[in-house]
Amino acid sequence: MSRSPRHLPRLASRRLVIACLTALLTLWCAPARAELILGVFAPAAPLENTEERILLGAQLAEHLSASLPGKPVVRSRVFVRASDFDAAKDLSLVLVDGAYLASPSGDRRAIAVTADVSWRLVVGPGIDSMKALSQHAERRLLVATGGDPDRARRLANGVFRGEASGFFGDISSAPDSASALAALALGKAACALLPLTDEARLPAGVTVVHSTEPMPGMVLAVMSPRVPRDQLAQLEAAARSFRSETSGVSLRAADQGSLAAMVQRLSPPPPRRGPMATLPLRALVNSLLMAPHVSMPRVDARRFVARPEPSAGLREGAGTPKDAPAPGAP
Repeated sequence: MSRSPRHLPRLASRRLVIACLTALLTLWCAPARAELILGVFAPAAPLENTEERILLGAQLAEHLSASLPGKPVVRSRVFVRASDFDAAKDLSLVLVDGAYLASPSGDRRAIAVTADVSWRLVVGPGIDSMKALSQHAERRLLVATGGDPDRARRLANGVFRGEASGFFGDISSAPDSASALAALALGKAACALLPLTDEARLPAGVTVVHSTEPMPGMVLAVMSPRVPRDQLAQLEAAARSFRSETSGVSLRAADQGSLAAMVQRLSPPPPRRGPMATLPLRALVNSLLMAPHVSMPRVDARRFVARPEPSAGLREGAGTPKDAPAPGAP
C-alpha cells in the first residue's frame, strides 16, 4: 500500500526524532570514561620554577592516559602551598617529594620513584665548613617544604637525628629549592637543607658541608581507596616507561625496602627517655631507689667506754702510799 505524498514529511520527521532519541539513549547508557586526578606537590625537587612543575604534571598525566587500558582521563593539578595540597581530598595519584612519605597522610602505595638524591646541607658565602657554621652568629636553616614550618622542623630533625633544633638558631620553610638557594646567595639565610643530585649546579659561593646517603627523589603514589586494586599493576607498568624530555625526570619501579629505609631515615627519632624497668625488676629497682628502713638492736653505750689505767702508786688493796698526806691534813 503506497502512502500519499502528504504523509511523507510527517514520516521523515518521526524517523528523525526516533534516531535522535536512540543516539541520546546510547550516549546516556554508555559507560563514562574513568577519571584519575594526579596531584603534584614537590617543592624540594630540583626543578627551576612552577611552570616546569606544571609541564611535568601535564606530561605525566598524558603519558598515563595514553598507556592505560581504556584510555582513562588523567588530569594533573600542581600545588604550590602545603596547606592546599593537604586539603585536597579528591586525588587518585600523587607525585610528591620522597621526604613527604615520612609524614602520616592517608592510605597510599608507592608505585614508582625518580632518580636518587642526597639531602645536603648547603651554606652561603663566607661559610665553608660545619665548624664555621657553628661559629656563625645566626644559624637560620631553610627547608623547602612549601610553607609548612612544622614539616621543615620534622625533616631537619630526622636528617640530623634529633639534633637540628638544638644546633640551628631557626628552622624555616622555603617555598621551593630555587627560592632557598636564592636566599642563601642574597645572605637572607645561613644554610639550607635540600635534596640534590650529583649533577646539580649551585650558585657561586654556596658550598655543601653535609650529605646523607642516596634515596629516591620523588615518589609516584596511588591513593588506594580511589584506585581499583586491579588497576595498580597497570599503573605501575605505565609509570615505569615515563620520561620527561624537558626536565629529564624519569620514573622507575619502586623498591619497598629502600622506601621504608628512607622513611625511617627521615623521620624524627622519638624523644630520649631514661630506661624503664620491666615488671619483674620493678620491685628490685624501687627498693634501690626508695629510702630503706634499717632496724638495729639497742646497745648499752658503756660497752664502748675504756676504763683508765690506775697510777703506779695505787694498787688495788695496797692502801695509802707512805708519802701521801693523811686525810684531813693541811
